[in-house]
Amino acid sequence: MTDVAHDHNTKVSTDAVTAFQLSKLRRSKLEVDSTGNDHHTLTSELEASGLNMKAAKDALKIVKKGKVEATVSYLESLTRYLRILGCPLEKQQLDMFEHGTALQPIDEKAYDEGLLAGRMGDDEFDSPHELNSDSGREWARGYDVGQTERGRILAMEAEPSAELIKGDGDADNDDQTDIEDSVTAAE
Repeated sequence: MTDVAHDHNTKVSTDAVTAFQLSKLRRSKLEVDSTGNDHHTLTSELEASGLNMKAAKDALKIVKKGKVEATVSYLESLTRYLRILGCPLEKQQLDMFEHGTALQPIDEKAYDEGLLAGRMGDDEFDSPHELNSDSGREWARGYDVGQTERGRILAMEAEPSAELIKGDGDADNDDQTDIEDSVTAAE
């Protein structure tokens, strides 16, 4: 994870910027679904800022449909088949995939969940943990950090002279396979 530096000592992680952008996209999509409003302007701005719209839309769709495990399984099979066909991924390509563990201690996982919720602008009362438990306090601590990062990003966006905030991704990826559709077709 790298940081995006901005005026003075303000640093915001690129993950925080990407989470913020994804939350804007998710909210815009919900508004379009409920009111019929067009969110083309927002998607154009996010794409111009470096967010890979195809990947972002696929990720939101995969999470919404609960297909994370199926998608990971599909990608695992895909990389195996590419290797069998003589097109293995190079070490540097494998290193680009971030990886974590589902076996993370509950307090660390609670902090990470709270951090994401704060970055995404979710409600502070959405914690899945008891507020008076250790994991509940860690979720709240992560949420506070995420909200602080989100506030910094909002402040940067509001500055007229602010540089364009770049997130992760490549906007020129129109040939990317729609992973979620591939997973659905494989089932």
